[in-house]
Formats: sequence, structure tokens, C-alpha cells
Amino acid sequence: MFGLLRQAVLVELLKMVGLLFLNSEGYVPPALTVFVWLPLLAVGIIATRALKPLSWAVGKAQWALKDGNEHPLKAVGYLGGVLVFTAVAGWKAFL
Repeated sequence: MFGLLRQAVLVELLKMVGLLFLNSEGYVPPALTVFVWLPLLAVGIIATRALKPLSWAVGKAQWALKDGNEHPLKAVGYLGGVLVFTAVAGWKAFL
């Protein structure tokens, strides 16, 4: 009983906010999808821009390693080790 009540309250809340559209056949999921894709696109752009410096650093690590282009995961591992060591050392220094 409470599950149906919660669902009914959620549907009414979404109607009030304007995120749920109704037509003669019922709900229109594509309309909701149109409102969801833009925030997802923004999250993707932010993630791409946040990881760009990491990509650059891995490229430099590959250049510094012998056969770095043939072992990219080795470069990622070395870079990850340096970043974790720096973060832990900084954490311990300030605590």
C-alpha cells in the first residue's frame, strides 16, 4: 500500500515540477529524456576537461619511459603511484 502511495506522490510531484508529461496514452518518456540529456552532456564535458591534464601527464611519462608507447599502462601506473605518494605525503605533513 505504501509503495503505491509513494509512487502516486512522486508522480504528482513530477507533474507539479513539470518533468512528467501526460498525453492520451499515458506517460511520455522521450520528453523526460530531452530534459535529462543536457545535464548528462555537461557532466561528460566536465569529466573530459578534468581528465585532460592526466592524459597530458601520462603522455609525458610515456615519453620518459623506455618503450613507453608500447606499455601505456606502465606509464599510468607510475603516474598513479607518484600522485598517490604526493597526496599521502601532503596529508601526513599537514595533520
